[in-house]
Amino acid sequence: MTAARAERPEYIAVGLIRRPHGLHGEVQVDILTDHPEARFKPGGTVWIAGPDLARSEPPGPVTIDTVRSHDRRLLIRFGGAADRDDAAALSGLSVYVPTADAVPLDEDDSYYPHDLIGLAVVTTDGVPVGRVVDLMNAGASDILVVRGERQVLVPMIGDVIERVDVEGGRIVIVALAGLLDEG
Repeated sequence: MTAARAERPEYIAVGLIRRPHGLHGEVQVDILTDHPEARFKPGGTVWIAGPDLARSEPPGPVTIDTVRSHDRRLLIRFGGAADRDDAAALSGLSVYVPTADAVPLDEDDSYYPHDLIGLAVVTTDGVPVGRVVDLMNAGASDILVVRGERQVLVPMIGDVIERVDVEGGRIVIVALAGLLDEG
């Protein structure tokens, strides 16, 4: 494999701003983190930018003025958002934190998506499969989207994943019957 591992992103998304709520600058925010209480605190700082950092302006810091829960979402008023028009201007943007501030994961076999994207995938026999380009959630398990000569979907389950070596830049998989077959 000649392609280099993707660089670790500078920011990770922890929320997605939906639409304004009320008249006083609050927005509905979908939570994209397992630790919302650590990320969304009044007086805390987060960064806001478009959902595709590669194509948007760099994230800018904003202060969180208020936070409250509402229907599996948060209602947040960010500093500078005084009314519904200010809140509407934030709709569709993402909320980020620096990757360096990521909350450590509790389990040894848990990984952030940015830890896995770009890793080389090889079989236990050393046969290159490709590189992880994306992750999908399939309910029971996550699925690695691996692109090499063709695209392969690799379930993140114990029977398939032999070893994840983030530092070494690779994932070793067991090539179960049908997993790598064409068709």
